[in-house]
Amino acid sequence: MKSKSNKTVDNLIKTFDLKAHTEGGFYKETYSSSQRLNIADIGDRNLTTAIFYLLQGSDFSSFHRIKSDEIWQFYQGEE
Repeated sequence: MKSKSNKTVDNLIKTFDLKAHTEGGFYKETYSSSQRLNIADIGDRNLTTAIFYLLQGSDFSSFHRIKSDEIWQFYQGEE
């Protein structure tokens, strides 16, 4: 039998149609601007995007350097 927390995670994955992320966890892009920007060494990309990103249990994500702004928001769970 699944624990309440596992049922919650399964429900979030299903409700938001989250996909497995290559670095761990699950994600879904929720916004992508129609404006484009060309960044040296990266190329053409959307001016801004937003994603939901879900980590569970022993999943880990470390801060890393990227050439774009990044905003992290914490919604639920243990910090």
